[in-house]
Amino acid sequence: MMNAAGKLLDFLGRHATRALALSLFAGLAFPALAAVLKPWLPLMVFLFLILGFARLDLDSARRLAREPRRVALTVVWFLAALPLCVFTALTLVGRGTLDPGFVLGLSLQAAAAPILSTPAVAMMLGLDATFALMALTATMTVLPLTAPLIASLVAGADVPIDRLMLGRNLFLLLTGAALAAALIRRLWGVAAIEANRMRLDGLNVVFFFIFAIAIMDGFGANLLADPGKVAVMTAAAFLISVAGLALTFLALRRFGAGDAFVTGFACGHRNAGLMIAALGGALPETTWLYFALVQFPIYIMPAILAPLARRIAR
Repeated sequence: MMNAAGKLLDFLGRHATRALALSLFAGLAFPALAAVLKPWLPLMVFLFLILGFARLDLDSARRLAREPRRVALTVVWFLAALPLCVFTALTLVGRGTLDPGFVLGLSLQAAAAPILSTPAVAMMLGLDATFALMALTATMTVLPLTAPLIASLVAGADVPIDRLMLGRNLFLLLTGAALAAALIRRLWGVAAIEANRMRLDGLNVVFFFIFAIAIMDGFGANLLADPGKVAVMTAAAFLISVAGLALTFLALRRFGAGDAFVTGFACGHRNAGLMIAALGGALPETTWLYFALVQFPIYIMPAILAPLARRIAR
């Protein structure tokens, strides 16, 4: 049984980008299961965090630590670029013209760190993820302080956010995951983690599959009730995805095409799940809907970007 499970994970790891895209549509195919799995979303986010921290290449991290300005510049970019773009867009459009739940979703997305699966996606695309993971880890260390403030500023006074609760819960999530990852590295060993890289990629796909089903709860009903609203939110999600990648690639190209590409993917795809977990799932229905739509570029873009990533890798 264990051998069969290992082979299945290896298979998923080898075909990770396709499996990732298909898992999103599997989430749409099991609406009844979504309501059952929805309470498990915070746990899935916590497991993502543990797996990402456990796979941190400490040797490469130490080398990158000798370039603190490079990492610091990327962290500042993560924290400032997307929030500034979203803040400007909301100001031009007018927050009062949008559903408050949509404004809250955009604000939390802008304030969130990049998705923890960025290194896994980079590995799936055949690109080195060490620099992106270092910048991501550095961003995580300040996130409990920055995310509540940024989200509140972007959302505006009409969409109040409990900054103290958000910061405290982010700190507990990140600290707990880091400690669990350190324990895994100590008990299992770094060599074993590296030897099972493909299997861990497959495990990431499984986590994504469960997450996709859970977060799609209510998506079908909202699509039937107001397809126009769903179309606008979907367009916003893909616009942020593409703009984050393109702007970051242009701004950080001097770091090398590979690092700039992976960092751009990270910038355009934010960890909405982490914000859901930090807020205990207590979100307006429209925010839930937007966070479900945010998953479309996260799950689909790796397959779309694969040919370009292979060209950059060469």
